[in-house]
Amino acid sequence: MITMTKIQPINPNEIISEKVKVIPDQVIRVFNELIARNWNKDKSIVFTNEAVEFIKFLTGASKDTIIQNHWLDVEPLYRENGYEVTYHESQGNESFPSYYEFRKKSLNAGFE
Repeated sequence: MITMTKIQPINPNEIISEKVKVIPDQVIRVFNELIARNWNKDKSIVFTNEAVEFIKFLTGASKDTIIQNHWLDVEPLYRENGYEVTYHESQGNESFPSYYEFRKKSLNAGFE
């Protein structure tokens, strides 16, 4: 007799672990290396274009594949691992390259 397991909707607490499964290890490797390389006292700036080029080099994937598969949506993974992450991109008449800002979470985060 075959027993069928009923599939349940994903709950919010499972999202991070599921996201890790769909983002290739090479992408996490790229962000880890760029964060470490660019760390300056209390933060690290990682430019999106630099991350994309590095990911393309390691994986052979195109920029379209990287974007369509949401491989750059790493913020929740790093927040879950002790970082405050902000993504900055130009708005309106501003013009600057987009980047991620990683900071170590303060001990008071959420209590201010």
